[in-house]
Amino acid sequence: MSNSPNNGYGIAISLGLLVLTVLLGYTFELPVIVNYLDAGAFWGLVLLAGVAGGAGIGWYVLAQRPQLEDFDRYRILAAAIIGTALLLPLLMSWSNRLFTAPATPTPVTYVLEEARFGSRFGELPQGETKANTFILFFQWNGQLHRITAHEPFFPEAEKGDEVTLLIKQGRWGLSEVVR
Repeated sequence: MSNSPNNGYGIAISLGLLVLTVLLGYTFELPVIVNYLDAGAFWGLVLLAGVAGGAGIGWYVLAQRPQLEDFDRYRILAAAIIGTALLLPLLMSWSNRLFTAPATPTPVTYVLEEARFGSRFGELPQGETKANTFILFFQWNGQLHRITAHEPFFPEAEKGDEVTLLIKQGRWGLSEVVR
């Protein structure tokens, strides 16, 4: 590798493209992650695994370069931990959906559906606003779950009714509701 100033541009462009790819990936994947039936457990597990994996990668890289000063060692370790913790949720969610069986109609117990209006610009002065987010609460396998969408799920259902949702079991045991 030469020390020409053009090498820095290639690395910067590559890192920029990587960041844009990750942001684009999260843009499409977050609606799926939010509708995992146990999204809290997903985030806890994947962030813990990301930090542990990043620490392992960092320690491995540092073991290959014992001559580095302390400041450089901390930078490498921090970059490995943060980078892995940011990438792992996206990769885990993608791999959870790879080569899985199709969603199956599953009966669940309807609890409540809330219609909400949300806007980046606050409440509009034109008067009435239409709901643009619908949150469905339902019971499945003895647990209360919540999912969101931009259209109503079951506008005519009442508490205790049995309704059917398409639930897909993922590769890592994470179930998601498919719309």
